Amino acid sequence: MLEEVNFTRDDLASSRWREIIASCDKKTCDRFSRAFYEAARREKETGDNTHYSVYLLLHAVSDLWLRPEDKSMPFAPIWQGADGSRSVDISDFSESHINILKGIFTEIDEPELRARIGDVIWTYQHTGNFPFAEASIDAYMQVGEELLGTDDYDHGIERCTRAIHLAASLGKNSRKFSEVVVKIEALIEQNYPAFQPFIGGLLELLYDYRQGTPDKNALIAESFAEHYQQRGEWHFAREHWNAAARWHRLSNHSEAEQGCLLREAECYVSESEHSLKHSTGMQHSIAARHLQSAIEALRRIPGTDIRREELYRRMLELQANSRDELGRISQEVDLTPMVEQAILSVQGKSLHDAIFSLCMICSSLNVKNLRKMVDKMAMEAPLQFWISMNIINDKGKIVGRRNSLFSGTPEEIEAARQAEMQRLAHYEQNALAVAINATRLQILQEQTPEIRDLLELTSNNPFIPPGRELIFARGYLAGLQGDYLESLSLLVPQVENSLRYLLNRQGVVTSSLSSEGIQEEFDLNVLLEMPEVKEIFGEDLLFDLKCNLTSRFGSNFRNLIAHGLLDHQDFYSYTAVYIWWLLLRICCLPLIIAQHLEDKKDAATPIE
Repeated sequence: MLEEVNFTRDDLASSRWREIIASCDKKTCDRFSRAFYEAARREKETGDNTHYSVYLLLHAVSDLWLRPEDKSMPFAPIWQGADGSRSVDISDFSESHINILKGIFTEIDEPELRARIGDVIWTYQHTGNFPFAEASIDAYMQVGEELLGTDDYDHGIERCTRAIHLAASLGKNSRKFSEVVVKIEALIEQNYPAFQPFIGGLLELLYDYRQGTPDKNALIAESFAEHYQQRGEWHFAREHWNAAARWHRLSNHSEAEQGCLLREAECYVSESEHSLKHSTGMQHSIAARHLQSAIEALRRIPGTDIRREELYRRMLELQANSRDELGRISQEVDLTPMVEQAILSVQGKSLHDAIFSLCMICSSLNVKNLRKMVDKMAMEAPLQFWISMNIINDKGKIVGRRNSLFSGTPEEIEAARQAEMQRLAHYEQNALAVAINATRLQILQEQTPEIRDLLELTSNNPFIPPGRELIFARGYLAGLQGDYLESLSLLVPQVENSLRYLLNRQGVVTSSLSSEGIQEEFDLNVLLEMPEVKEIFGEDLLFDLKCNLTSRFGSNFRNLIAHGLLDHQDFYSYTAVYIWWLLLRICCLPLIIAQHLEDKKDAATPIE
């Protein structure tokens, strides 16, 4: 809560508030806030509680963060800490504070401070405070007009924005709303045809409330778009082409609207061509990204199929060339101790026991720990996780995009976190695959596995449906012998059926009925999202399966193999090794647990 204060207009008059404002290099509330804070601190040190109260309240009012885009709650704390601490918020003001502000309002003739105090009074409580809102609107427009002529024109737009929103809250048929609209139109008229950067912002205010003359404003927006396009300022050109299209839409000029939308899309193409002419080391990647944006913009415009196809082919060429622009980031990791320990775990054992030991050299990564790691990394290096990240395949195509971990809806942020967890897990799993492969080779040095050895594992196995035992056995044996092409070609498609088998045994339906009466089986992507699967496998193992078989941010192995998108070498990667081991572990884990329980039972049996 804001400290309670008590002072009168006479106390305000005897203070140095005007001199303090005059000393500020810019006449904006952020400057006033710091100056009043220092003045309050000095008065508190000298024991002048009356003037301390004056400056403290003026500091609190000035310190609020103006967010003009929020029509109902335009003020917020200017900073908030992770521990819940924050600066002044309008909720900190009491009725006593507001009454004091009302009492001194007529004495405040500085327009920026007058606009702020009147707006705070109105925002705190509408009832009975209509005159304060009207006075605040006039002051906002006065300050806004003054700031538009300076380098801080964006602050001027903010004041004009708050003025029109505030006027609209009094009623769009009110005199004050009409006055603001007329004033904004006059500001545009006074400054056009000079290409003042704030004119576009003023046009947006009129468009938001469907005010002004659409045909006239469309032409102004078009002229600005042409101006920025000639200067190569593509972002601003697109903004104004889009604005012109919207103004034409208000006039029902559909042909002109479509023309402006096409010009907006073609700005991306021009920017793409511009990128190729200016070498940055990533020019092909950047150019391809602009073409992708052009294609997305053209999708919203009828009759652009041929142009989209042309740009898509060009984008594929650029993406193929972009592969050479990507650098390699590597870090040496000593895996020797882990590998040596894994090898020792299988040495001198029977094939049966060695396979069980192989399955137990590591386990699926702990999801809760992964989440903590990602959150910690995001806190320590926020910039890396603030921006979105594209996942690019070997042909330069974008196959996935991780959004920011700091913006978006809670669902979007969680999806971004999951994507980063899967990406991190993929690196960890590749390291584990080194130990897995070394252990596999050690087993082959000591044993000569045959199909019957693996059939012992797959027969009467709760994970393997009847009739599929030989398929799994051949897949496991091929992997044990290092032929992952045969192994995963057999095993990966069977995972889907095994999940259906497990779910069906629990009475869960794993198919849908179309309107044509066709019954379609759920594929692996759908099955892994079913809550019953999580109950069967647990959170960690389910995450492991998703990461390796269906996630764009992991290996996505099932989807890639199903669509023929894997090369020969992909079947002999560490990813392939890990997936083979993971599926072998799922098969063996129930048997290992059963053997462990049997051993405990035998140990507990008294010797006769």
